[in-house]
Amino acid sequence: MDMTGQLQQNIFLGVGSEKPGLAVYDLNLHLLKRILSLPAGQSVYTIGISDDGKLLAAGTKSGEIHRLTLQPATGDCSYQTEPLISSVLAPVLSVCFLDEGTFAVSDIAARCLLFRPGQTGPEKLPTGKRIICALFRLDGDHLAGLSTCGELLIWNRMESEIIQIVEAPGPPEKLAALVKPVYWSEADRWVWPARSGVIVFYSWSRNEVRAISAHGRNVYAVLPYKDKLLTIGIDGFVKFWQTGTDEPVGSFKGPEQIISAALWASQQSRKLVLINEAGKAGIYSWTDSEVKFVEWLNGDNYRCAVGPDMQKVESALHHQKAMRARELAVQIKEKISRRQMGSELDSCHQQLVQLGYEHVSLALRAEEYRFNNDIVSELRYYNKLVELVPEADERTKSSLLRFAILLETLWQPEKAHAIFRQLAQRYVDNNSYAERMARVSRYISIFEDGKYVVETDVPLPSLVEASTVLKKAFTGRFLVKNIEAPINCNVIISAGELIKKYVEISGIKPQKPLPEAEQIELWWLSNRKTEQVTTVIFSPDESELFRCLEVGVKFLNAANLQTVLVPVVIFKADKKTNNKVSIEQHNQAILAQLQPIINGDPSFNGWLRMVYANVRDAILQLITRKLAQKDR
Repeated sequence: MDMTGQLQQNIFLGVGSEKPGLAVYDLNLHLLKRILSLPAGQSVYTIGISDDGKLLAAGTKSGEIHRLTLQPATGDCSYQTEPLISSVLAPVLSVCFLDEGTFAVSDIAARCLLFRPGQTGPEKLPTGKRIICALFRLDGDHLAGLSTCGELLIWNRMESEIIQIVEAPGPPEKLAALVKPVYWSEADRWVWPARSGVIVFYSWSRNEVRAISAHGRNVYAVLPYKDKLLTIGIDGFVKFWQTGTDEPVGSFKGPEQIISAALWASQQSRKLVLINEAGKAGIYSWTDSEVKFVEWLNGDNYRCAVGPDMQKVESALHHQKAMRARELAVQIKEKISRRQMGSELDSCHQQLVQLGYEHVSLALRAEEYRFNNDIVSELRYYNKLVELVPEADERTKSSLLRFAILLETLWQPEKAHAIFRQLAQRYVDNNSYAERMARVSRYISIFEDGKYVVETDVPLPSLVEASTVLKKAFTGRFLVKNIEAPINCNVIISAGELIKKYVEISGIKPQKPLPEAEQIELWWLSNRKTEQVTTVIFSPDESELFRCLEVGVKFLNAANLQTVLVPVVIFKADKKTNNKVSIEQHNQAILAQLQPIINGDPSFNGWLRMVYANVRDAILQLITRKLAQKDR
């Protein structure tokens, strides 16, 4: 969606010779229209436009000044105008608006005049008899004027006095009225052409003048756009400049004899209106590698071209986009709360992306899945958001925190630690980030050792899918379920005694070999606590169907000198060792292993009954024997 149509986007052209006046060209509609016709001899060489684009002042060769109120009519390129005519009786060199109603004018008679609303006559600013060929506004209180000898005069316009004179190279002697200083915001410099192809850079804040030899001959077309400065010399060479460089970053041959230029840029293209010494005005497309001719405008005897301030246009466009993005975000949140998840919601997201707010769309998609309790999809969209937006971007603060919490919930401590560290470094006064970072740091060290079991309320398939989203192979031990309630033994039983009794029972029962038993000190991790517990693990043979499962018995020592046993089923995902198997294939295989377990497949239940029957027999025989010994 291109919203530039709502902004002032026209090029104004001064016309001379026998049919002088003003014309306007709409680049989007490809329409050229005369908006002011003047008598012969009143060629327009300079045009000034107010910041809001509603006022225009034009100065003529014969000394007349025409101020027009521009009111673009809806749906076409016509204008309602109110010409207010004044005369300075000498050819006008420059016009500059200072605020919405006040504008300054300089002429060939070495005068600089202020025209204020409501005053019957202009107010004179001192010039020291210098001819000012170009006026520009430094800020709300200061006006600058470039003299034909090169000196830059700076006035305090409220006091109507010169406060500073800056030495600078002189402008081209020929066509000095066409010298137009422009503000290059990326470099915080005013830029204008001087004699013999020199370009001048002036910093008002630093009181600094820098001049570089840019072209072999005079240059009049100087246009800033974002991080680039475009200059087109009379010799036809087009050059690109970037901040802080004395050499062009690009150069190629373009149109010759260019004396005036205006720029318009949209989301789709960049266009130039270039006027040559013969008075012809042409439309050109501009890329970083060429300025390509498109078409001539009808008519001739064009003298100057003035386009919109692209920095202000883009600022207004950005504001409009931001307002529209906020409206769409509100609509999306309302639809989520009402569970309206259809095509209208998708359309809102598409509009956000087209506006350049993909990061907002991703964050809202994540919120949508959080609302629907889809933790993996929520993680997926936050992961996309973090990949899209730079880490230092302030917009990511709340999303980064939620992403880190999700990572911690889904047992991805390394990634969670990295995000919490970013937040802790950025917001040093918030201790909670450092505390969370310390907690997941402990998980990382435990994970590296490999002797742990994770107890989580998150379904195991979701943990596997989360690993796939993060492009990580799923690995580790995870609790599937408790087999039965904790067993209060009323006596003390050691892990070694249980293993010995289990081996004894397994050896006398006529059945296929049972899983081997091993005593391990395992860390049991949950979002409530972290503790190291002696655990006996009963692991099946690698050839068995449920080789990914283990039966475990946790040994807890109660305060009243008795052992409490907690029988559990553990899922064990081995590390990916086959480089020919992708992460996705590895994780898909684990999901396939989980399927019969999650679904309660009869084969799983049969395996569990068989294994645990021997474990339970060993426990009961141990308890019976210990109690009998206790009673003696």
